Amino acid sequence: MLPVIFSQSRRFGIFAFGMAALATALLMRSGEAWTFASATLFFLFVALCSLPIGLGILALVPNYRGFIELFGISALIATAFLFYLPFSGIVPFIVAGSIFVVSLVGMKLFFKSSWAKRLSDDRPFRDSHACLIEAPAKRIWRHVVPGECPPSEHCTGIMESCEPLEDSYEDSEAYRLTLKGRKGAASYDITFLDKDQPDRCRFYFHGTEGDGTVVDGVFAFHLTIMDRDSCFVSSTEERNGLSLAAYVQRWFDNPLAFHNLRLKAKLKELYGDEFASPAPREA
Repeated sequence: MLPVIFSQSRRFGIFAFGMAALATALLMRSGEAWTFASATLFFLFVALCSLPIGLGILALVPNYRGFIELFGISALIATAFLFYLPFSGIVPFIVAGSIFVVSLVGMKLFFKSSWAKRLSDDRPFRDSHACLIEAPAKRIWRHVVPGECPPSEHCTGIMESCEPLEDSYEDSEAYRLTLKGRKGAASYDITFLDKDQPDRCRFYFHGTEGDGTVVDGVFAFHLTIMDRDSCFVSSTEERNGLSLAAYVQRWFDNPLAFHNLRLKAKLKELYGDEFASPAPREA
């Protein structure tokens, strides 16, 4: 649970903060006298209680995970309006609920509007993440770089096939990948622009995502060997063709952080609790 929360801290952070802020603002408007200390404790209590709700949405209906951040943002908008209300009692609850619903529906309609499309045109999504992984460089390389291991052993956990492309340009190494996603199968053609095992690789990708969106971009992976059993892994990605809604959701998904989380899980699955330990050296 904790690794998932950390990898998607943006999503759960704004959800918990928004819900706690709204609940605390309503509490202060209830007409009762609350000290700063008691209000702070209440804020922290609601924030902690919000995390299981967000995790439940992510686990049970992952295709609707975008509502987690929308709930948080709507709650913050409603909280801001409460500061300007001179009333107390039941009125702030009615106003806050109305503003919450209007904000939620308004954002959903905006993301589907022509304005949102114009904002997303020619706007690439850029992401990066780095972390320390306690595993030998060869094992990390094998399970990250496409074509180096069977599809079932790739760190994404959703790769169904990885077929070499014979008609690649200038003898470049190229593959066609098929990945099973939540919204259907995604297919990408990748061409390696740089590949220096086990230090770094960079490839261009072009294809169709599970929802039919045509995307292209560049993924880069750099591995720094710290010692025999640990490496510092750095990944960057630039992706074009996303709608504004997909752009925002991907930012909250924090995909490269989740990618490295799944890499650790795959290494543990394949090599057990001591996945970091390579075969013993000969005397």
